[in-house]
Amino acid sequence: MTYKNGGFSNNLRADHFALEVAGSAIVLSFDLSPNFRTRNKQENSYLDAVELAESRADLAFVELDRNLVLEPLHREWQRTADPKLMLAISLGDRGELQYRVRPEVKQISVRFSVIEATNNRSDVA
Repeated sequence: MTYKNGGFSNNLRADHFALEVAGSAIVLSFDLSPNFRTRNKQENSYLDAVELAESRADLAFVELDRNLVLEPLHREWQRTADPKLMLAISLGDRGELQYRVRPEVKQISVRFSVIEATNNRSDVA
């Protein structure tokens, strides 16, 4: 994850990846709440998750492993008329971050550049 101010994190662990389609909206969701469940509150993953929760509007892009997301995302992109892509990032009891994004395939990753923060998934449609 990279922020608009140039700060970044490559310490966050994510799980529960899902891809949902509703009309023209394709929603890629994942859960970052495991980063908050640590005994050591000085651990980088905990501090980075707290920073994301506090700086939610400043996110510039998220990069995910190409092998994890490219094939299912490409399949849904081809099936969907006028697709609009959204990231939904769960922070557990700290809420959910939602962004309209533009994908860019890199050599080993897919970069999701933030177009805008949204209030809910229906903002994409």
